[in-house]
Amino acid sequence: MREYRPAVQFDENAPWPAEEDLRQRARTSQVTADIQAASCWVFVGGLAGSHATTVVRPGDGTTTMTDGPFAGTKEQLGGFWVVQCVRTWC
Repeated sequence: MREYRPAVQFDENAPWPAEEDLRQRARTSQVTADIQAASCWVFVGGLAGSHATTVVRPGDGTTTMTDGPFAGTKEQLGGFWVVQCVRTWC
């Protein structure tokens, strides 16, 4: 048995029309339904936008928390699945 963690990435600053946003959300929901139907689903989690993120950096016996993210990329992690594959289909 193997576990996989597919992720959803997106660009918060991309000029998405509302119709495209709805299409993408429907596609993401369909992926979840397909994984559940295949009995491979373990967990799914959507994440808030970057405005709600915090960066936690432990080190030197202390922990620093700052607003974030500050990655060198324009894409953000929007959510993820945990999929447990016990069959060939997965």
